[in-house]
Amino acid sequence: MKKIRLSLILAASLISCDSDSNETANHFDYNDNYWSLVEYGWTSDTMTQLIPETQYEIRFSKQVSEVTGTIDCNHFQSSYSSSENNLSIDYIAPTEMLCSYEINSSAEELQKYKDQNSFITLALSTIDHSEIEEDKFTIYSVGGEILSYRFIDVD
Repeated sequence: MKKIRLSLILAASLISCDSDSNETANHFDYNDNYWSLVEYGWTSDTMTQLIPETQYEIRFSKQVSEVTGTIDCNHFQSSYSSSENNLSIDYIAPTEMLCSYEINSSAEELQKYKDQNSFITLALSTIDHSEIEEDKFTIYSVGGEILSYRFIDVD
């Protein structure tokens, strides 16, 4: 009788562990994960791809309530708070290094680049809410800006 009970307990715990691992594998949390910006815009129908060879990443560290990231070659660090799908980032002040895209760009390309950086910085500074669906993390700002990030596997 003890062997049967032990077998049932072992089987139940294995099933429980398996379902937890599947749930974790299919569920992303923006905390303690790396995210790379894929596109941005005003509506899901009018999203704009990033200028080639520019890079925008973000990482939220839940343990210290800190967000770090890049606006192309410039870095930023700030504190944040969250509850459910509400997210708020305190003041964002990226470094102001000259990025490689700025060096060889025409005046028109440089303006598009500056517009892209301003759009992203403003959206991060004025978050209204966010959503996570599979490996996609979307930020919506109070002004209507949308930032669409994808999970980056750094392991």
